[in-house]
Amino acid sequence: MKLFQRLKAAVTASPGSNDPAPHPPAVTGPPPPMAAPVPPAPADSPPAGSCGRKKRLLFVEGDAVASRDLSRLLEPLRDQWDMVFTANPAEALAALEREPFDAVVAALGLTGMTGVGFLNDAVKHRPQTLRFIRCTPQERKDLKGFVGTAPQHFSTELDAEGAQLVIKRAFLVDDWFTHEAIKTLLAKLHKMPTLPTLYTQILNELQSPDVAIDAVARLIAKDPVMTAKMLQLVNSAYFALPREVTDPVEAVMFLGAERTRSLILLAKVFSQFDKHQCEGFHLEELWRHSLAVGSYAHLICQTERKDTRLADQAFTAGLLHDIGKLLLAGNLPEPYGRVLDQAQRRKLPPVTVEAEVFGATHAELGACLLGTWGLPLGILEAIAWHHRPTLSEDKEFSLLTAVHASNAIDHEKRAEAADILVSRMDPAYIQRLDLGGRRNRWRELCESPTKAVDEVSEKN
Repeated sequence: MKLFQRLKAAVTASPGSNDPAPHPPAVTGPPPPMAAPVPPAPADSPPAGSCGRKKRLLFVEGDAVASRDLSRLLEPLRDQWDMVFTANPAEALAALEREPFDAVVAALGLTGMTGVGFLNDAVKHRPQTLRFIRCTPQERKDLKGFVGTAPQHFSTELDAEGAQLVIKRAFLVDDWFTHEAIKTLLAKLHKMPTLPTLYTQILNELQSPDVAIDAVARLIAKDPVMTAKMLQLVNSAYFALPREVTDPVEAVMFLGAERTRSLILLAKVFSQFDKHQCEGFHLEELWRHSLAVGSYAHLICQTERKDTRLADQAFTAGLLHDIGKLLLAGNLPEPYGRVLDQAQRRKLPPVTVEAEVFGATHAELGACLLGTWGLPLGILEAIAWHHRPTLSEDKEFSLLTAVHASNAIDHEKRAEAADILVSRMDPAYIQRLDLGGRRNRWRELCESPTKAVDEVSEKN
């Protein structure tokens, strides 16, 4: 199987990326009709996957009561999706054969067949439709026998918000993988980094009910390169500790679980590409920039939201935001070297030339890779759109805001004299969030010179 096919297949096999929320009580309301056939799409509906319409989702449950309860649970999402609920697998398959749906969610136990069997039949009718199996996390671990790639997990423990994140994430990653320019670019990549074994081991350790932080540190200590990178980060100027930390246990305790996992991901990806030579690409500078953006994003997010968990996710997104550059430099050293040379000669940001030459950028490419590793939706959006935040639906401060601002600030700090007064934050995006007055405050947090142009634009 080609690398692109393996990578895309990994998306559906990825672990769930959202913590399950408590199942809320069912709301009152009339149950959906169970006996009637699944309603067809409106006659004027554009084909599946096109813009300008709601996504169509088909939910197949084991009985009428479960179908009614799920319909009530997801009622708040009807303004976003066209949702059809049924407890009749035969009718659901007939509907799939008759018309397109963007996604189908099947319960594990159905009338007259299993959810696995139903989804195997569904893929024959609509191979492009996203498939989800609705069951508990433990049940998902034991499932086998799927035709083609395994469906994604739709946990029975999700509330409406969790369900929205799971499905929105799946649609977003699928859109990236089916974008022609990204497909073409991915087909040229012959080496993709694998999810580090150490990352998986630490993830399993942290999920243990009797987790001990020193056990995590001992796992890391077995990898000298990883230990060195972690100590390098803890002792860097971004943390400004009063003394040097030399003990991995102390380093893990200081960084915390989320930042430790993020560092492992980045360090392992760097190690898989450290022997590749690309003219104009400097691995150590990318490492420095990644640490800076991660640290700034954590600081800005903590200041704005006072939420340690969200700030840790901001660190992850900032640390990994340029991972796509490694993929380009490691797989396409000559073409990417020419992109970097052209950007320097034309005095353009490399991302602009990437888009001209490849039709896609390192940002979307990195989000594709991390999408296969199961990272949460907010982190993927921050990575994919850190150069073009207006593509997002943000209406308030988010992980994307933190990463976009942090990336801009680090580039401003190293700008040439002629560009020293230029603000690199997207004004339309920042003003849309009504955060124009915060830009110079963020710069002060990151010990960067303020920009008078932002003060003027805020007054106007």
